[in-house]
Amino acid sequence: MLSYENKLILAPMVRIGTLPMRLLALRYGADIVYTEELIDWKLLRSKRRYNDILNTVDFIDQTDGTIVFRTCAEEKEKVVLQLGTCDATRALNVAKLVENDVAAIDINMGCPKEFSIKGGMGVALMAKPDKAYTILKTLVDNLSIPVTCKIRILETPEATLEIVQKLVSAGIRAIAIHGRTRDERPQHAVHTDIINYVADRISIPVIANSVWDLGEYCRLKQSEYQKNGIQGRWQVCPIELEPPTKKIKSCDIDLVDVIQSKVCFIRSNFDDLNLPKTQLHTWAGKNGHKLPTYDTQQVSKLFRSILTFNNKKYTSSFWEKSKKFAEQGAALVCLLHLELITEEELIKNGSIIK
Repeated sequence: MLSYENKLILAPMVRIGTLPMRLLALRYGADIVYTEELIDWKLLRSKRRYNDILNTVDFIDQTDGTIVFRTCAEEKEKVVLQLGTCDATRALNVAKLVENDVAAIDINMGCPKEFSIKGGMGVALMAKPDKAYTILKTLVDNLSIPVTCKIRILETPEATLEIVQKLVSAGIRAIAIHGRTRDERPQHAVHTDIINYVADRISIPVIANSVWDLGEYCRLKQSEYQKNGIQGRWQVCPIELEPPTKKIKSCDIDLVDVIQSKVCFIRSNFDDLNLPKTQLHTWAGKNGHKLPTYDTQQVSKLFRSILTFNNKKYTSSFWEKSKKFAEQGAALVCLLHLELITEEELIKNGSIIK
């Protein structure tokens, strides 16, 4: 039986939480992995088939032949299927369909997207706690595997605790709490105080969603993989792509006299108000300097940017997946060399791997 105590968990992510990503996460240290949110009616019109070529179990949509859910033996004891639903009967029918292929079922009560809310799913269920309770209770009473749910916080710790206690009384094994309200988005701070408030007052594990503090763990893993010869983000370079790209252009940016550092721009480290370019441009304006310029090169699907500021040029050795990220990476290198951000800060947030 799946245990949620002290685990590293891959969160459910739309279009990302598919089988290849889940297997990678398990191999890189995750204890539990969640699927992306799967809608009940789409699974109900699917048929279970064993794929003897890939050795996978496939749930195939009978209307268009697409794969709704694919899993395999390697993840069977660690994969949680997250379900989007607003109906207890449909939820149970889906759960029974996949019960023997997954480790647990999670009901999504935290999605704030319009599609989910209009369908009565996701965060809309938090406005109907009796219905939410009924869905969970129906699953708990009729399944042999654990049942959990994911919610968002309400406006106060007390209000959040009240609804959590009702959901917990259905017999769920754990609850994931996204530390933002229904109307808050990634640019808003995570309310870890409310998550802690609830966790201290209930008896089941609380999974803190959108809280990331694994810097030391990630650094240790990075070192381990490098020792084993596994390449990471730092080694991504167009000329080393496998298979080689068909249309490799010659590098037309001269790196002579360019200050280059192994600094990686990680979007999750910055909110919209403190992006590296914003920090650099703000500092330049306050100190009477001309704003920096960016010369960005694209090779295949990778980008590198050379930033020019006060007659000096800066770039990151890391090729980025977009022009915007490449410019942010170059700005981060400039901030480092201007001592507006310290190497210790960048090591701590994973932008520099030692």
